[in-house]
This record gives sequence, C-alpha cells and structure tokens, in this order.
Amino acid sequence: MRHRPGSVDSASTINVSAANAGFALGAFIVGTVAASRFGLGATPWVGAIMAGIGLLLTLWSGHLDKRQIRRGSILGSPRSIGSLTDRS
Repeated sequence: MRHRPGSVDSASTINVSAANAGFALGAFIVGTVAASRFGLGATPWVGAIMAGIGLLLTLWSGHLDKRQIRRGSILGSPRSIGSLTDRS
C-alpha cells in the first residue's frame, strides 16, 4: 500500500491469503511432528519454536521499515512531504 495507495483490495487479499498459508503450514508441521516418534507431547515445543520464529520475523520487518524511513524511501523526498502538508 505504500507504493500504490489505490491497491487496498489487493493488499487485503494478499494479507488474508498469507494468513491462511501460515495456518496450513503450521497445521502441516505440527501434524508431522505429532505423527513422528516425538509424538503429541512435542507439539507445544514446536508451537513455541514457531512463535519464536514469528517474533524474530516481526522484529526484523520492523527494523527494515525503520531503516527505510530513515533513508526517506517510504515517504519520498522531504520536498514532496512538505508539499502535501502545506495547505496555503
């Protein structure tokens, strides 16, 4: 949405699709672990590991966003930002 403000519908669709893919992948991984020699007792550990990976990816994404904001590549140049806020 940052690069194409008119594409809200596409961004929403991609977001829902990614969430559904994550649910399917999680169910597949936990099902595979439950059917393995580790058994059903290992599923909380797998869930904790998956949650940790998700947290790391979220922190990394936030770091990348902050880095882009510092560079000014998300919002554009300072001149274009000033022209959006000046209403005179």
